[in-house]
Amino acid sequence: MTLSSRTKMRAATDGNAVEKPAIKKVFCYGDSLTAGTSPPHVGNSPYGPHLEDSLSRDDGNVVVRWKGLPGWTAATMNEFINDPNVGLQPILDRNPSLSLVIILAGTNDIGAYTSTSIGEDFDGGEAVTPILKLHRACLNSLDDCGD
Repeated sequence: MTLSSRTKMRAATDGNAVEKPAIKKVFCYGDSLTAGTSPPHVGNSPYGPHLEDSLSRDDGNVVVRWKGLPGWTAATMNEFINDPNVGLQPILDRNPSLSLVIILAGTNDIGAYTSTSIGEDFDGGEAVTPILKLHRACLNSLDDCGD
């Protein structure tokens, strides 16, 4: 079964079945950049609603949802990947018809490494590996769907 066949809907119009365009579902997962925090400002301004507005201009069939975890590193996101409240895996499991997952993570990892005494010796691999693990979780979920 393809993603489009799982997400297409039918509507009856004058006794004839008319196929509506599939709704594209986008999920954004990441740190404070996804949450939209911007200290010292109070409140959040996530990019998700703006992305939805922009993508919906063409056909109006895009829904964007997000989970932003301010201050979290990609390594921490991996530690909690199966957590039912904040983990990426349960989100993927509950939403098998996602069209796209956007992962915005790594800023806090790089900041943590470069603000310490090891900054000069930092090669980036320690920050990239957890990000790749998050991407693998998405790809594995896609494989599990049979797509």
